[in-house]
Amino acid sequence: MDEGLPADEIRKRRLAHLANLSSQAPPVPTSPRTAIKDKKNEVIESNNQTVIYIDSKCDNEQPMEVDIPAPPHSRRRFDAFHVINSLFNIDIDHSNDVSTSISTFLSNRVLESNNNFMESQFFETLIEFYEKITRSPHASSVELVSTQHILVRYMLLYLDGYFIQINPGEVIYKLLRNDRLSNELFVNILRVACEEQIDCLQRIFQPFLLALYSRSILESSLIDDSYSSWLPIAIRCLDISMKLDESESKIRPLSDLLVASPFWLPSDATTGRQMQRLTFVGSFLSISALYDDDFEFASNQFNSEYGRSSTSMDFTFKSIRSTLERVRNWQTDMLRSLLVYKSTRNSTLTYLAALINSNARRAQMSPDESLHSLDGLLLNLCTVMLRLCEKVSLDKVASDYLISKHCRINLKKVTRVKFSSQEVDKLMQSHQEQSQPNFPTECFYLTMATMHISVVPIGRKYQQLIDQSKRLEVALQEQESQNSSAEPKPPQHEFIMKQLKEQQRRLHTMKSSYECVLLDELLLSRSIQYYAQLMQQVINLVEPASSNIPNLPLPSTPSPLYASIPEYIMDDVADFILFIVVNKLHLLASDPTSSSSITLFLVIFICSPNYVANPYITAKLIQVVFSLSPYAIQPTQPIYNEIINHPLAGVHFAPSLMTFYTDIESTGSSNEFYDKFTIRYHLSAIFRSMWRVPTHKHAMIQALTSGNFVRFVNMLMNDTTFLLDESIDCLKRIHEVQELLRSKSSWDELTSDEQDSKKKQLAEDERQCRSYLTLTNETVTMLHYMSKDARDAFLRPEIVDRLAAMLNSNLAQLCGPKCNNLKVQNKDRYGFDPKTLLSQIVDIYIHLYGDALAAAVAADERSYRKSIFDSAAEKLRRTALTSSYMLQQWEEFILKVEEFVIRRQCEETDFGDAPEEFRDPIFNEVMRDPVRLPTSGMIIDRPVILRHLLNSTNDPFNRQPLTEDMLEPQPELKQRIRKWMSENRK
Repeated sequence: MDEGLPADEIRKRRLAHLANLSSQAPPVPTSPRTAIKDKKNEVIESNNQTVIYIDSKCDNEQPMEVDIPAPPHSRRRFDAFHVINSLFNIDIDHSNDVSTSISTFLSNRVLESNNNFMESQFFETLIEFYEKITRSPHASSVELVSTQHILVRYMLLYLDGYFIQINPGEVIYKLLRNDRLSNELFVNILRVACEEQIDCLQRIFQPFLLALYSRSILESSLIDDSYSSWLPIAIRCLDISMKLDESESKIRPLSDLLVASPFWLPSDATTGRQMQRLTFVGSFLSISALYDDDFEFASNQFNSEYGRSSTSMDFTFKSIRSTLERVRNWQTDMLRSLLVYKSTRNSTLTYLAALINSNARRAQMSPDESLHSLDGLLLNLCTVMLRLCEKVSLDKVASDYLISKHCRINLKKVTRVKFSSQEVDKLMQSHQEQSQPNFPTECFYLTMATMHISVVPIGRKYQQLIDQSKRLEVALQEQESQNSSAEPKPPQHEFIMKQLKEQQRRLHTMKSSYECVLLDELLLSRSIQYYAQLMQQVINLVEPASSNIPNLPLPSTPSPLYASIPEYIMDDVADFILFIVVNKLHLLASDPTSSSSITLFLVIFICSPNYVANPYITAKLIQVVFSLSPYAIQPTQPIYNEIINHPLAGVHFAPSLMTFYTDIESTGSSNEFYDKFTIRYHLSAIFRSMWRVPTHKHAMIQALTSGNFVRFVNMLMNDTTFLLDESIDCLKRIHEVQELLRSKSSWDELTSDEQDSKKKQLAEDERQCRSYLTLTNETVTMLHYMSKDARDAFLRPEIVDRLAAMLNSNLAQLCGPKCNNLKVQNKDRYGFDPKTLLSQIVDIYIHLYGDALAAAVAADERSYRKSIFDSAAEKLRRTALTSSYMLQQWEEFILKVEEFVIRRQCEETDFGDAPEEFRDPIFNEVMRDPVRLPTSGMIIDRPVILRHLLNSTNDPFNRQPLTEDMLEPQPELKQRIRKWMSENRK
């Protein structure tokens, strides 16, 4: 700097600086002019421009020239010199015209001023002069307009560093922030910069954009509201448009400059976290109230929430959400401005796609969060995209965008809903591009991809925080209870408790911040409306050529446009609805338009499981229906009724659910064995509610008795058998440990390690028992009401024997000699109701009362005991669990079973020496309906092989594929067996 130098030296250096126009500071004017040499301190006119020559007094330097457009030649209507002198409180030379005199005055001011003035006052003086002219009643005069133009030129010279080294970005930003630079003047400065050489605009205003960018990084916390200074400035400046020529279209110079800047989309920004930190838009979208994004703000706002009233929390949440909405409005305005302007639209869409694609793996179950943008940015981006998508109409959205070569979303490694990757590649190669995608199309699908990486995975994260909080609460209680009676407390107890409470405090702060931001009803309402549109778009792709609602059943082969959509669309829809049902159910109930789209989507694709390759997607859609059913934790009767009573659901809904009940037996997943019970629990609850609707009840009975759903009945019995067995085993183990705990002497005999092991085993058994009994109760209930109205389905030869064995086994557990082993403390805690279970099992016997079941019960030598049946009758009589009529039916059934026991004993005596060829090779009993297996050649009784085929579609002797229609009847052998039996019956 020049501080401390003599005035003459300062003046000499400034003259040298003014005269030395380096390549970094080219001459301001762009229009051609006549070269004029050897002029010193003269003002002349050439090519209608005023050119100022300032003698540097240095022999080895060339004079500096500054071009000022000459004022239009017109007759003066007032004394311009007098007006200017009075406005500026100066005395300018009258020997030349006004423009020349003003230029000479300003040049002398530059030369005579010291550095302090140049740094702090010169630009302010220029602004002051400009504003005085603006306020003057003569502002429209040609002389004053010309004077303003001269002032703007000098401002540009100052900002470009001609007079003193400055940071033009900081100067402009501070003037705008302090309201010292009016919008009119700023636009004029920008206009003149645009008229000059192109790098003039870049040299002056790229530092200004960089100043805004740096503020977005350093001043983005909600604590001090500092973002409210730079964010509106950025939006206002990027929105400035102008015409440089009447024949040209409008331009937005700062928007154009921004998308060409090195901090728009740098090549080294490859991950989501880098996109957030290294890009202009990424930093602008980073303002957040989440714990991971702004630790200090979240700690101040949400840590104190612990223990506060719900009213106080609601007030805090409301205030923060209001602030975030204001910020997001600004962010939306900024991106909308860039998208509306044609010149920057493509660059902006490219940036948004890059930001989305760099966070694609955020949707995975366990992503590496260090590589992805923070959740606050993603939710802000989500809000912006939802706002941009609000007015998008589906008739403007192209149906083939996702297979177009112009698709900006990276779907290369994304699983499709039905097509394989090879089929997608083939489709894309054969696809004929119609035209470039329009903005509504790109906006709609970019919003889809944004939702996939924002609301849906962040919703899962929020649920994980809730689960962690519950587990931590249990850990605290256990730690407290373990040392509740110890005096003094062990040293490690206080340390562990302190650590656990600190974790609890931190987890509560984090959970509260997510609750505040993620559960914002405005955000979720917009998301519901968008997903309703997305579901409708998927439905439209089922039959692209038709504008009508698809009819069921759908075509056996899905359309290529539908089959090639990302599988995650269906998955996200289901996850999002489940999230809404759990957290903000009323939003769904209060939006009938969206709920209608959801209803249609669920009905169509639940009734068409062949349209989704992944069975777990269909299972999630069914879970959505369950979550709305009367048996869910938060039922939504109107929406559920809309689903159940939908015109398309009447004929197809129940059979489709029943088919899926059996198909889910094998999914290929490593957890398929346990997954199927959860899925079937959801199905069982839906079946129970549908059974009350006459249309669906009739459809289910028709399906059950048609013979096409024998596998469904078989799976129902398999589940009942397994779940009851597991539940009873758990109850026995719980009973054993509880009895041990009740006996203090027996418990004290155990070592501390053994005691800990027993307690851990007890906790695990209690957890499993609750889970198993929940599933058991639902499955037995379904078997109970179905057996009453669809008897024939349960009395088929391949079914009835297994059903009888299952019922006998569980009746023995409840009423046999070891039934006391099932007595546990607080049985309601596990959902164990032995009286209801006994009543339901007895009812099933009576519902199926007849020779077929009686014979099957009598044939079960493993579990049937008349004494157990008599004990059941005594319990029913003593506890009044059933009516006197049902009790009489039960006693009559026992007598009938005993008749078949005697008959069976006689047959064993009569047919004990049957020829080997008459005996079934598996059960060694006389065959009644022999059939031949085509691949192995073995002859086996038809009920036996049909029972096997219910669980495995292969030949039991060689494991070759086998179906019922492949069985070969043996009428001649059957006739011989009957004749032999008739001859040998005594």
